Amino acid sequence: MDSQVLELTFEKNPLFTDVDTKQFFIVRAGFSQKRKTLHNSLSAGMHLSKDETKALLDKANIDPKNRAQALALTHWHDLYKALTFMLK
Repeated sequence: MDSQVLELTFEKNPLFTDVDTKQFFIVRAGFSQKRKTLHNSLSAGMHLSKDETKALLDKANIDPKNRAQALALTHWHDLYKALTFMLK
């Protein structure tokens, strides 16, 4: 059996200064159903219609067939910005 060690280093400054961390719930919704596609997990986790979720992912330029774990931090930031724009 192999062992691994993971070291986490916290950043002193946030990567994205325009994010309200209290509003960054979209990540939780994305990971709420880890075996589902992002389209389905966001739709269920955020109580959005399939069309609203598709529009959100299109605005963020993210393939709805992706799974949450496939997204980089920059993709989550793009998704957050798209959601913030939609809620205005």
